[in-house]
Amino acid sequence: MPVPDKKGRLITIIRTAIADPKKHNIADLMKNNYLHMETSLLSQDRGVIAGEVVILDVKGTTLDHMTQMTPSMAKKSIVTYQVDP
Repeated sequence: MPVPDKKGRLITIIRTAIADPKKHNIADLMKNNYLHMETSLLSQDRGVIAGEVVILDVKGTTLDHMTQMTPSMAKKSIVTYQVDP
């Protein structure tokens, strides 16, 4: 989002159900999300100083979406989005 939250953090919204799982591979979508977050943090000082908030919108996500994700991918995703107090 172009406007930061009240603490000055960048805001990223990820909507998983937008992609058709029959056309798009979840691994490629995850890579795209990681590249977007990295680009945001590197291109804006605010992201490095204040951090980033990631909102994961899973409304509409189907079993077809989830069956593409391996346990290894799920673990990597959780570690990547891990909250650091």
